[in-house]
Parts: sequence; C-alpha cells; structure tokens
Amino acid sequence: MTKTISQGRPDIIIVRKLMQHQATLLRMIAIGWVGSATTLVIFADEISSSRVLTGGNNAESAQHRPIDSALDFQCILDDSRIRESSGLAFSRRSPGHVWTHNDSGDKARLFALDIHGKPTGKVELKSKLKAEDWEDIAAMDEDGQSRLIVADCGDNRGKRKSITLLIFDEPDPTESTKLKNFHQIRIRYPDGAYDCEAIAIDADRREVLLFTKSAFPICHVFAAKLPAKGAKLKKQQQKIVAEAIITLALPMVTGADIDRQSGDLWLSSYLGALKYPHQQGLSLRQQLAQTPSVVKLPAWKQIEAIAVDHEGGVWVTSEGKQAPMGRLKCLKSNKSTTSIPPKN
Repeated sequence: MTKTISQGRPDIIIVRKLMQHQATLLRMIAIGWVGSATTLVIFADEISSSRVLTGGNNAESAQHRPIDSALDFQCILDDSRIRESSGLAFSRRSPGHVWTHNDSGDKARLFALDIHGKPTGKVELKSKLKAEDWEDIAAMDEDGQSRLIVADCGDNRGKRKSITLLIFDEPDPTESTKLKNFHQIRIRYPDGAYDCEAIAIDADRREVLLFTKSAFPICHVFAAKLPAKGAKLKKQQQKIVAEAIITLALPMVTGADIDRQSGDLWLSSYLGALKYPHQQGLSLRQQLAQTPSVVKLPAWKQIEAIAVDHEGGVWVTSEGKQAPMGRLKCLKSNKSTTSIPPKN
C-alpha cells in the first residue's frame, strides 16, 4: 500500500510504502540526465512513522528520548534566541565550537555554541544590512586566518535578482562581538532565479559552491569565485555571475559542507545525507557525477544543515526552538575519531 503524506509544507511530499509487520521503508529513486550521463540516486532508510507523521517537539524529543539510532552523539541547541537553525559551521579558531544562525526574519547575527549545545558567544553585523533569507554558513582557513561566509540565498518564490554572500574574519566564539567590516558578494545566476539553502567552500579552487533546492529531483550546482587570496576584506560589494557546474537528480537539498581532510563533499536533504568522495585528479563536475554514498539521518522533523568537524565527524541540525544537533554514524570508510569533551 502506498500513501502520499504532506509534512506540514505544501512543497514536501513523502511517499511511504508500508511493509507488512516491518518498519517503514522509504525509497526514492531519482534518475536524471546530465549531458550524456545518467545520475542515479537511491534513498533507502528504515524510519519510524513518527518521522513522517508527526515530527514532534524538537526540544522535548531531544531531552527525553534515547539517542537516535542514526547518531552516536546528540544534544540540543540550548539558546532561546535560536528559533530556526538554518546553517551550521565548525569554528576554525576553536574546534570545540559551532556557529549557527536563524532563517529569515532575524537580525544579521550569528550564535556560537559549544559541542554540547551551550551558548558561548555571538556576533552581530552592524550596518543597515537586512538578513533577507539566511540559509547557510561555511568556514574556511586562509594563511592562518579563519573566515566565515554567510549565505543570504533563500528564494522560495524565485523572484530575487541576486543573492548575497557575507565574508568576514571569524570572531572569537567565546565572546560577543559587533562587526563593522565585512565583504559582500552579490551573485547572479546565469539563467534566472533559484532557491538555494546549501553552500560549501572549495578552498583549493577558491570557490563557493551553491546547491539549489526543489521539491523535484533537480539540484543545480553553481560555483562563484571568492576574493583573491590575501585580499583584505573591506566593506564593499563585489558583483559576479555564478558558473553552472552540473545538475544532480536530488530533491530538497538543505545543507552542504566539504571535509577539509579528505575533500569529500557532503549534502543533506529531507531524505538522507550523501557523500561524494574526493579522488585525486577529478574535477568538481566529475566528483559530483559519481554515485554518492547515502547515510541515514535521524528521525527529526526536518534536517536543515550539515557540517563536518575538524576530524571528519559529520553533524546535522533540525529546525525549531531548542533544535537537536547530532553526529552521524557514518560509513566504515569515515576515519572520524572526534571525541566529545565533558560538559563544564
């Protein structure tokens, strides 16, 4: 028996196949043509009915239920100011801290938390800047200087003429900072507007990668050049046109990150996490043309962000107040040995 169920938003349709006396098996097979090649992605996760039908209260779920079987560590983002965590990045200044931000409607600010989800600091961008629809955040190192990149790239209605990247030196995640100097990059897609909720930094190529989001199995991948290496970040705007790289047969992509050690590229969606392995000599297009490994996600309401820590551990967050954050049980090939420090 097959049922089609809406999960709270009109653009989310989940197909459930109920197996006799067994857990729900969710499968989605998406075949997409990229040039003359076929990209095949298969999602196959055993999930509980609560993931599809209810989602539940995130704070209550994280505090009172056992750790999800997809994770080996779980906590909550214990900061009442975080009402809809939409991006996640590990600090390069202090590996035991993460940065996150709210979705649309908040001030231009970021929140820092420790690995247990306890608030430690924040940064507020001081200007007339409007946080129109912040969707993701990424971190990078450059000659010993850690930098953060915030993507104001959401466009649910497909009407924005351009999107904005905000680039600035990473503040201390244990302090409250008011930041005046940051660089803006205005990015225009070459063929119209797209909704985008996921970015990743390709430090070797000095590019930011943009992954579009759609309810259909269509994810366009674009690349935009970062400022020249060594350039001082001034409070000015730069305007560029993104380059189309490839189209993936993936629906509902919500987050992205690149493992700084292995070069593997990770994507999150409402249906699973995907790893595109890095191989020496492959172009970005060739790397993304591979069939990815699919990793089970926790049974949370919606997975909105993904981030890789300094030792290769892969973390995800969900939406809502006191949202859960957890580290995935990844493939055997993942060499993550990240230890969780004790609570203070």
